[in-house]
Amino acid sequence: WEGGRADKFAAEESVRVGGAVARATFAALGITKLVWRSVGDTCPFCQSLSGKTVGIERTFLNEGDAIEAPGQDPLVVPRPTFHPPLHRSCNCLIEHT
Repeated sequence: WEGGRADKFAAEESVRVGGAVARATFAALGITKLVWRSVGDTCPFCQSLSGKTVGIERTFLNEGDAIEAPGQDPLVVPRPTFHPPLHRSCNCLIEHT
């Protein structure tokens, strides 16, 4: 955990829990559709997802999906993605429609 590993882990988990709480709250309020939004200066992978809309019970990406971005190797998704983060240092969020 030396060398900043704990800080990186905490940053990613804070985004992950925020996305999970937002999704659960939207579901409890009867929201049926979610939109992925990139925030600020984001990577090409996040930019490619920005604006994608799915049903609240659906994933934005499935395990094993590959996201293409210009000038980048494809990013293979390691798990079903219902909400951000997509990757470490992701600062995306979900909104309802």
